[in-house]
Parts: sequence; C-alpha cells; structure tokens
Amino acid sequence: MNGIAERGQEFLCGFSKQLEIEIDAAKKKIKNLEKKLRKKNPHPKDKVHLVSELNAKTDQVRELENKIVELNQNLEKEKNEAASIKLKIEELKKENAKKDDLIEKLQKHEQK
Repeated sequence: MNGIAERGQEFLCGFSKQLEIEIDAAKKKIKNLEKKLRKKNPHPKDKVHLVSELNAKTDQVRELENKIVELNQNLEKEKNEAASIKLKIEELKKENAKKDDLIEKLQKHEQK
C-alpha cells in the first residue's frame, strides 16, 4: 500500500517538476523575445509595418504569458492532488491500524 502511494507521489512530483521547468523555459523565451525586440531596430518603410511587427511580438508575449498562467494552474492542481492522496493514505493507515488492533483482540480472545 505504501509502495503504491510512494510511486504515485513520485510520479506527481516528477510531473510538477516538469511543469516548473516548462514555466522557466517560457519565462526565458519571453525575456529573449523582449531583448531581440529591443536590439532589433529595423527601419521599416512605413509606420504600419512597424506597428504590425510590434503587434505580432506583443501577441507572442501574451501567448507565452497565458501559457505560464496555464502551467501554474496545472502545477497547483497537481499539488492539490498530491495533498489529497497523502490525506487518503493517512486515512487508510489509520483504518489498517484499527483493523490490526481488532484482529489482535480477536486472537487474544480466541486463545483464552
């Protein structure tokens, strides 16, 4: 029982770590896009071209920020699931302890 719970918890921890890695990667990508946008100083022929490029980059940043929010939400869900699994494990341990005590009492009673 404990082995199954530990394997389940290890799986959830691994998934949470993967989500954190993805969040960090998305943040780095946002920073890189912002740096490239600042460094890149094209001389477009007109203002419309410049505005369209800026809007495209802004959309990319917004998409990455939304992805970060989504990953954070998934991470919180996984943490909550892990916590509920821990509580369930504790409940099962208590039930097993009660059953063990009852078995012990019955065995003692039969021996008398």
